[in-house]
Amino acid sequence: VMASFRNMEFMPMNVASATPPADGYAPTYYPGTSNLAEARRVAVRAGQDVSNVTFALMATKVGRVSGRVTTSAGEPMVGGMLMVAPREQGLMLGGSMSGAQVRPDGTFQTGALPPGAYTLTVQPMGNRNDPHAEVARVDVSVNGEDVHDVFVVTGRGGVIRGRIVTDDGTVPP
Repeated sequence: VMASFRNMEFMPMNVASATPPADGYAPTYYPGTSNLAEARRVAVRAGQDVSNVTFALMATKVGRVSGRVTTSAGEPMVGGMLMVAPREQGLMLGGSMSGAQVRPDGTFQTGALPPGAYTLTVQPMGNRNDPHAEVARVDVSVNGEDVHDVFVVTGRGGVIRGRIVTDDGTVPP
């Protein structure tokens, strides 16, 4: 069982950088640890209620991520959206999710994030089907301090072609 403070903070591009809160909450696993290796399983059978699974969120220092986004041509990305999601073994599992608009000069700043590994995804706002749109993904770690000068360069996507078959080599319906 994991609990987290659901941070849906969004930083619009016209908001000045305020002093971030120093403290927040880390994703916390039963019986009250922020370390996944120390978590204890809770066995639940179908239709069963389990009581006494109580634990408090772990208080922690938080930090913000700030930086600049440019296109592959070296120009500031205009009209971009930055999403921040926790990265745990390549999966987005619970935790906080926040976002920010990329300012006209290409700069951005996230909301307060608890310590952990995150994936920043930058994409254009509006028409996502634009064949000339550029996107980017960058991994970053936050350790209770602000992370400055993250440089993100977008690039055009590609086309994936292939064939999907089943284990016996037949084409699925």
